[in-house]
Amino acid sequence: MAAEQDAEGRAAARPLLTDLYQATMALGYWRAGRAQDQAEFELFFRRCPFGGAFALAAGLRDCVRFLRTFRLRKQFLASVLPPDTDPAFFEHLRALDCSGVTVRALPEGSLAFPGVPLLQVSGPLLVVQLLETPLLCLVSYASLIATNAARLRLIAGPEKRLLEMGLRRAQGPDGGLTASTYSYLGGFDGSSNVLAGQLRGVPVAGTLAHSFVTSFLGTEVPPDPGPTVDLAASVETWLERVCAHLGLGVQEPHRGERAAFVAYALAFPRAFQGLLDTYSVRRSGLPNFLAVALALEGLGYQAVGVRLDSGDLLQQAQEIRGVFRTVAAQFRVPWLESVPITVSNSIDEEELARLAQKGSEVNGIGIGTSVVTCPRQPSLGCVYKLVSVGGQPRMKLTEDPEKQTLPGSKAAFRLLGSNEEPPPQAGQELRVWPRGAQESCTVRPAHVEPLLRLWVQQGQLCEPLPSLAESRAFAQLSLSRLSPAHRRLEQPELYQVALSEKLQALVDKLSASSPPACLEDAGFAGTQATALTLSSVLEAQGEQLEDQVRGLVRGLLAQVPGLAEGRRRRAVLRVLSALALEHPRDVVCALLPCSLRPDGAAAELWRSLSRNQRVNGQVLVQLLWALKGTAGPQPEALAATRALREMLAVSGCVGATRGFYPHLLLVLVTQLHEMARGTCSPDTPKVWAPSYQGPPHSHASCTVEALKALLTGDGSRMVVTCMEQAGGWRRLVGAHTHLEGVLLLASAMVAHADHHLRGLFADLLPRLHSTDDAQRLTAMAFFTGVSLPPRGVVGVTGDSSPVQPGLTGIASALTDPVCSAQLLQSQPTARLLREEVILKRLCTWQGNPEPTVRWLGLLGLGHLALNRRKVRHMSTLLPALLGTLGEGDTRLVGTALGVLRRVLLRPQAPVRLLSAELGPRLPPLLDDARDSVRASAVGLLGTLVRRARGRLWVGPRGPLRKLVLQSLVPLLLRLHDPSRDTAESSEWTLARCDQALRWGLLEEMVAVAHYNSPEALSQICQRLVQWYPSHVPSFLSQTQGYLRSPQDRLRRAAAVLIGFLVHHSSLSCINQDLLDSLFQDLGQLQSDPEPSVVAAAQVSCQQVALLARTQHCPHCWRLLGLLRLPHLGQHHAHPAQLPPVYEDSPFQHWSLAGHWDCSGPG
Repeated sequence: MAAEQDAEGRAAARPLLTDLYQATMALGYWRAGRAQDQAEFELFFRRCPFGGAFALAAGLRDCVRFLRTFRLRKQFLASVLPPDTDPAFFEHLRALDCSGVTVRALPEGSLAFPGVPLLQVSGPLLVVQLLETPLLCLVSYASLIATNAARLRLIAGPEKRLLEMGLRRAQGPDGGLTASTYSYLGGFDGSSNVLAGQLRGVPVAGTLAHSFVTSFLGTEVPPDPGPTVDLAASVETWLERVCAHLGLGVQEPHRGERAAFVAYALAFPRAFQGLLDTYSVRRSGLPNFLAVALALEGLGYQAVGVRLDSGDLLQQAQEIRGVFRTVAAQFRVPWLESVPITVSNSIDEEELARLAQKGSEVNGIGIGTSVVTCPRQPSLGCVYKLVSVGGQPRMKLTEDPEKQTLPGSKAAFRLLGSNEEPPPQAGQELRVWPRGAQESCTVRPAHVEPLLRLWVQQGQLCEPLPSLAESRAFAQLSLSRLSPAHRRLEQPELYQVALSEKLQALVDKLSASSPPACLEDAGFAGTQATALTLSSVLEAQGEQLEDQVRGLVRGLLAQVPGLAEGRRRRAVLRVLSALALEHPRDVVCALLPCSLRPDGAAAELWRSLSRNQRVNGQVLVQLLWALKGTAGPQPEALAATRALREMLAVSGCVGATRGFYPHLLLVLVTQLHEMARGTCSPDTPKVWAPSYQGPPHSHASCTVEALKALLTGDGSRMVVTCMEQAGGWRRLVGAHTHLEGVLLLASAMVAHADHHLRGLFADLLPRLHSTDDAQRLTAMAFFTGVSLPPRGVVGVTGDSSPVQPGLTGIASALTDPVCSAQLLQSQPTARLLREEVILKRLCTWQGNPEPTVRWLGLLGLGHLALNRRKVRHMSTLLPALLGTLGEGDTRLVGTALGVLRRVLLRPQAPVRLLSAELGPRLPPLLDDARDSVRASAVGLLGTLVRRARGRLWVGPRGPLRKLVLQSLVPLLLRLHDPSRDTAESSEWTLARCDQALRWGLLEEMVAVAHYNSPEALSQICQRLVQWYPSHVPSFLSQTQGYLRSPQDRLRRAAAVLIGFLVHHSSLSCINQDLLDSLFQDLGQLQSDPEPSVVAAAQVSCQQVALLARTQHCPHCWRLLGLLRLPHLGQHHAHPAQLPPVYEDSPFQHWSLAGHWDCSGPG
């Protein structure tokens, strides 16, 4: 047989790449004389991957290469088999090859569905058994990668260029090569893997990494390409023009980055591409790229693209495209408008959908980890099953219908061999049996297409294998022909696979081939008859049937642990199912007491009942009633919850909840609420704080697992994923965060399980008036949650300002306009309830005396007013928000601040009205004792200033200018706030104020925030005193109030700020009374328990004394003597001659350098 190897002389796999039991079975076949029996195996999968409705068949070319090189030349097997193994067996193995093997398979790139063979392998029994593990290894991963790539292509659409970049993340070299090959087959445009290009013909693409850019400092001299070309000089000339156009200083772009771009352009003038985010996209990467691209354009070359590898890729791409358009128009370079923008950075399906949306300026997308590791499903789960031996069909019988195999040699739609039924014809009426159905149906196909083709016959290749590019084109054609209902990625309609009448008859014949001689051999019908007979006998004897059934169930439960797997065990489980069919309530009541402990036998009985489609619905109803009949963490509720968890975890059981699914869901969530309330002591303060210490772990975890199983079994896996990513499950069991978890669950269901909303509303509306607090509040949270975005806590809002973790998760979600705009905007809710009805109900909740109810109402009002990209119902929303700012409940205030911020982010936001209303209300919140409120208020101020930037009300006499100056001292001091969130928000807000009022102090503010630089603070104070001399007394008075703060770091910061303000002030700015007051307060700090505060107060006292000396204030000089400060001679007559010097702060700073990447004032 001819060797089939790749360009480096390697076969697709080695024969010993197998499991040991294949060799032990081979020895068994040989000893039994069955090595040459003709057998057939089928390779298929049972479920479509990733929750979809299709898969792509792949790996055929590797299988053919493996079969054509299969030879067992090594003697390693002798070392792992028994030492007394007959040497003739190893001689037999050495003579083996695949010359007698025949392979039928789906062509690579074909659509594949559960149960349909990807490969049919026939030949000598011993040989085809040895092929099992290698063929599974070659087909499973290849098909999984191709399917994953096809899903990503469907999300991205046909226009986006997709590149596989996951070699460094792959599971080893072979996994990397396979992933690069079959992601291309699945629809990607190329790969970064050079070996895949050499061996498999995959198009290869790549440019440069951050290491190339950072290796240059800007001092390197580029090689001279010729006497007439000085690219570096031309780049510097263009840089001046580009920076002037962009409003940047010519020194801002990084020199080393520019040198790297020049070096790369000299190496690749026809393929220059810039990596923009090594330092700063806006201030460095983009101007450097434009300068090099425009310089190349003068030499007759065009840049081919840019790449982004961090940050908000969608937003940055839109901003870059806007700059490209303005620069192209300014310098008359039309091609620059359409320079491709490529992005990468841990892109998954969700982020890809965002990048592929309408209006996105992204042209190319590089995906690594998500395509090569398939994180949503790391294995396809292919199996290799025997279907015939010696021409006789073989079938695996099991309690799990999903794992039963289909016997005999088959064809898929329909390839005929000898002794098979005639092929179907187009237009011919056929009776078929859909998989899992109890009845047949009639179809009349318009076209019949054979799927399985003969590729290898008796070891010889029957036809040339298509090239990889041809298989790729065939895969895209196959996907385009698939119905959109089956092609969609979330909650697709399952593709129906059916059996012909002849195949169904064979299945029935083999299933019933052994007549039942006793109960353990009986099928369901025989066992059911036995159970009914038992019931009749018990009734005839006058016994109470309820007690007898329960006693029989307890007896069956006792027998299960002692029975080995096999017929006897299956017989016991069938008796239980038959009893449950006639007496479901009694069976449930008998099993529940045994389910309190994690009992494996009881769990097996519940799972057995779940698999039986005739009884599982009745049993679930009984468990639901058992759960509703108990309140809180009672033993009966725990037992019922555990039983539900076991039953719902079985595939297909959730379908039995049709008709009471919403009711069951609400009961489980309410059960969690009752358990969470039970963990709170009546003396617990009614102050909200994040807490995840919920009810006892065993009961809560059982309930959460039951909820997950209920959602997953219904095809709502994305709901579970959203909850996990947002921390929703942890919140759902928290004593103080349960309602947040309910809100997240409800909003996730709107996005990913809206088909249940009608049933949920039917159950919710009566519960809104329930007298039971747990039911009522849970229903209110669900009602509110259906109008909220499901992504929960997000890291960054639409204006790049920080979302404070101190807020509730739902308040954070409300501040994310991108999130709410993308996730359906509660359209299912609008179809079920009129907006006026919802608005009226939410307004009613605002008058409720309970803060929790008012909080839920405020959440609902906020989203209802803002969920259509414009502000509505402002006359209702604004009074509710402003009135809530004075509340004592943290959730209410945090939610109001979040909604106000989201209002400001809308294009048509009433900024002038909000400026006037928030002016007197916002400053007190900057010093609020609650960390989350303080941080949110600071962030809201920054958003207000940002939205009003460049408008009249930020001008010299505008209302916002007054608010900014009134808040300036709190913002500077809150840079030292013990709360990290407040410190970071203060830094961000100060940056916005700097931009709006054109201070030009951004670098100094960053230096104070990150390095506690006294020199930077001194420069800030000098500018403020110079620009706002009339506000200096106000600045000092505000700062003076912080000298009495309970926080050491704030007292020290206030003392330092007073010292610098006084140092740069003149006598005309500060009156005598204020100086006396400052002296007294600073003097009181001499007894402060914190040494650093004492030291700072002494230095600031010295500055006050220097200024007071010019006014000849005796009181100040007496106080100086009491404070024992150094003597001040005549040579220090003017304050400017003695600048304050402070010791380094002992306190840690929270802020991180470069966190905001803010642009300068403009």
